Amino acid sequence: DFTEKNAAHIHSIGLTAADYYKMAREETKLIWSPRSNVSLYGTTAEVHIFHRLGGVVALGTDWTYSGSANMLRELACADEWNRDRLRGYFTDRQLWEMATINGAISTQSQSLVGSLEVGKVADVAIFSAEEGQTYRAVLGAGNRDVALVLKGGAPLFGESPLVEAWQPCDPVE
Repeated sequence: DFTEKNAAHIHSIGLTAADYYKMAREETKLIWSPRSNVSLYGTTAEVHIFHRLGGVVALGTDWTYSGSANMLRELACADEWNRDRLRGYFTDRQLWEMATINGAISTQSQSLVGSLEVGKVADVAIFSAEEGQTYRAVLGAGNRDVALVLKGGAPLFGESPLVEAWQPCDPVE
């Protein structure tokens, strides 16, 4: 039995609606790698069916030979597939959640990462955006739009003025 609460399946391309239903019912997660799937197999998992059945879909990169080199490229591919093949089934927020909290849920690390909450590890990416942009700013971002990356609250990468000016702050309660 491969459908357990503590399991996450990668790819899940050759599954039926009944398979997705069993996965969702037993709280098995699905990790979606659309770029690699389409490159290798010409299609990808029926993530909208799994989601509609109540399943948790996380987004992840596959090996770089056929997949994305980073999560921004994988998000762009998922966004394009959603727009062109799924008729916009997923909202911008749902796609963003696939790369954040749903990824953490799928790896059972949501108590540490995946959202901005007191007590969690401060792994944060900040993107350049137009005023009023929210999730679309991340979905449409390229590498040049990454303004700052924090790992454990410390700058790992970013625009020089932001990295130089970085001062860790006290936790927000």
